[in-house]
Amino acid sequence: MKLIEKVIIHDTLNKKLFSDDNKLYPEVKDRILDIVTEFLEYTELDLNIADIQLVGSNVSYNYAEDSDLDVHIITNFDLIDAPKEILQSLYNAKKS
Repeated sequence: MKLIEKVIIHDTLNKKLFSDDNKLYPEVKDRILDIVTEFLEYTELDLNIADIQLVGSNVSYNYAEDSDLDVHIITNFDLIDAPKEILQSLYNAKKS
């Protein structure tokens, strides 16, 4: 027997993360940026960051008590003077 979790669509974003005007609380944003900074220092690469995206149910209207969020760091490998295959392999290894 397979248990399928019921999806609940909320009228607001998760109040643990977002204010009434749908903005991340400053302390949440600061912590996410700390994590991004730690990751970039860990990679030991001078990556050109194109964007940082938050994804997952905790940043949408279908969050649950055990929801999390993922941070995607979008980089532009074209601006780094190194073989793209090696950069991608190193990036994947470091993020794991």
